[in-house]
Amino acid sequence: MSHQNTISCFMVSPLGALRGAISEAIDRTFPCLPIEIFHKISFEIGYPKYKAHFTTAIALTLAGHLKLDTLLIAEAIASYQGAAKPSATQWQIQAVGKGWLNISLRDQYLANALLDLWQSLDSSKMSPKIAKVPEPRLQYVYARCCALLRLATNYQDLREDQACLPQFRDCLQPEIILLLRNLAIADYLENKASARRDLGKILLRSLATDFLSFYDQCRIFGVSADIAYRRVLIIEVTQKMILRLSEPEIAYAEYL
Repeated sequence: MSHQNTISCFMVSPLGALRGAISEAIDRTFPCLPIEIFHKISFEIGYPKYKAHFTTAIALTLAGHLKLDTLLIAEAIASYQGAAKPSATQWQIQAVGKGWLNISLRDQYLANALLDLWQSLDSSKMSPKIAKVPEPRLQYVYARCCALLRLATNYQDLREDQACLPQFRDCLQPEIILLLRNLAIADYLENKASARRDLGKILLRSLATDFLSFYDQCRIFGVSADIAYRRVLIIEVTQKMILRLSEPEIAYAEYL
C-alpha cells in the first residue's frame, strides 16, 4: 500500500470533532470559564459496560468551577443544539448517572474514522542506531499483525484511492473494542502534551490485550468480503499504531 509519511505529523484525531462539539456546548452554555478547562476533556472507552462507545467526566470537572449539580451540567451539554446537531450521522450524547456523558458513535462515523486512521498512519520506521527489544507480548502481537496482513493479500494490496468505506454490519465485540482502543490512542497522540507521562505505555499494553482478544475471536478467512475487509483494516491500523506509540529505539521483528 502507498502511504504518505505522517510519522512526524500525526493526523487529526477522529475524536477531534466530538471534542470540538463538547467544547462549543460548554463555551456557549457556561461562558467565561478558564481556557484550561477545555484541555481537560478526555474520553474513556465505555463499551460494552456502559452501552456507549466512549464516556467523559468533564461535567464533574466543571462542577467545581460552576458550583452546580453535576447531572444538570451534563444534561445542559448533551442538549445543546451544536453538540446534538450531528447526532443523526455521527454520534449521540447522553447525560447519565452522577453527570457522566456517554457517547455512542454511529456506524458511519466509525467507518469513516477507521478509514481515516488507515489512510493517515505510516507503517515505515527508521531503524534505530541502538535498538531495544520490545516486550515479548508486544512483539508477538506485532508479528501476528504482520503475518495476517501477509496472508490477506487480496485486501492488503488496495491502494488508498481505491479504498472503500468499510461496512459495520455483524460486528463482534472484540473488533469494536480494538477499533475504539485505536481511536483513543489517536486522541492521546494528538493531545499528548496534556496527558500523563506513563499513559502511552498503558495504552500500548491495552492495545496488545485487545488485539489478542480480537485475534482469538475474529477471523478474516471464511467470512464475507465486507467483514474481512473491515477486519484487515483494523489489523493494519493496530500494526501501525504499535509503531507510532512505541519509543523510537524499539525495533520490532515482522517474523517470529
